[in-house]
Amino acid sequence: MKNGKMIRWAASITAAVLLLALPLPVCAEALALSPYGGYEYDSYGASHAAPAAYAVSGVYDCGGWGLKEDLNAPSDLTYYNGRLYILDGGNSRILVLNGHTTALERVLDSFHDAQGNRLTFAGAKGMAFDTDGNLYIADTAECRILVFDTQLCLLRSITRPDGALVDTSAPFDVEKVAVNRNGKVYAIAPSINLGILTFTRSGEFVSFYGSNKVTVTADVLKAYFLSRFLTKEQRQARAQITPTIFNNMSIDDEGLVYTVKSVKLSSATGGIVQCLNYKGTNILKSDIKFGEFERDTVSSKLTKAPTCFTDIEVDSRGFLHLLDSGRSRIYQYTFSGKLIGVFGGIGEQKGTFSEPVAFESVEDRIYVLDAQKNTLQEFAPTAYGRSLREAFSLEDSNDREAQLAAWEKVAVINTNSEYPYY
Repeated sequence: MKNGKMIRWAASITAAVLLLALPLPVCAEALALSPYGGYEYDSYGASHAAPAAYAVSGVYDCGGWGLKEDLNAPSDLTYYNGRLYILDGGNSRILVLNGHTTALERVLDSFHDAQGNRLTFAGAKGMAFDTDGNLYIADTAECRILVFDTQLCLLRSITRPDGALVDTSAPFDVEKVAVNRNGKVYAIAPSINLGILTFTRSGEFVSFYGSNKVTVTADVLKAYFLSRFLTKEQRQARAQITPTIFNNMSIDDEGLVYTVKSVKLSSATGGIVQCLNYKGTNILKSDIKFGEFERDTVSSKLTKAPTCFTDIEVDSRGFLHLLDSGRSRIYQYTFSGKLIGVFGGIGEQKGTFSEPVAFESVEDRIYVLDAQKNTLQEFAPTAYGRSLREAFSLEDSNDREAQLAAWEKVAVINTNSEYPYY
């Protein structure tokens, strides 16, 4: 009897060892393809090593696309109707790539007005498409939004809404533009801190959307108490405390507007990342924190590198992506704020960035535009990343067997993860 128990005990130990050995090839593959290590946070906010969720699968540049002229201050990237569009602002052109093969299909550089005069947009920082295929370009240097039809002919130019800005001389230095499925136009101008400007399809100003409030930080409190002891002249000479402006935005298929605010923090507290409904009310949970939760070694000192989210996007399966230009990393979350994966970093090798300015997701792949390297990098989910995405996608499913199987697969690959045990 004792021998039988010993045999069964030994068999159990052997099976456990074999089970734990299964993820090693996957982890080794992820590490071999990625110059960065993956990690996840536990319920106490401490990080633990995890297999990389994404790995670089391609690096593209103008040389590879057969173009003689390199990118010049590329600033935005968008996916529309099966194609990727790169805004090459310094060259006043747009590169059109096949959304599946990343092969160059066209170069859009013949923009003109109704009289046939060529139009340029050097320094443009944003672009978007409406449901009719019309192209909107945030011509930042000229303080306008250019709207072109599918033949690259100018339809209209949206300029500063003077009637709504009578109390300020702030320029309409629009950097980002978005259009919802009803044709409503959203614009972010850094010099205007009243909120996101909205316009009708024909370019008429409607209102300020998601109006900002002053974010209370240590610097704001310090400035407030110091002002109590200053003269009127001294207070006027000090910089004014103004509401936080938006850095970027993205509109999903349901018309919800996702935004990131222009704030540098050690970690992003509630309200920096928002999901705004049609009323402009944030519907994300207020206690969700995005970014890093603890010290890391991105800089030479053991201090927190500043979190500065400069792009945001929601993919076709509802997963939220954030670009942190402070750390040159992409973060992927569920809508409820659960971290799926982190990839990227500051560096020169493949999979790292020098100046990431925009990104876009196509199905389960993610493309990142680097303005300093003048490259477009493609990332694909590893086996672990695919397993996590699949498991989280089944959270609201009634198929308990499918849920169990998905989370068991995650647990086999990463025994450190707390997610499967919830």
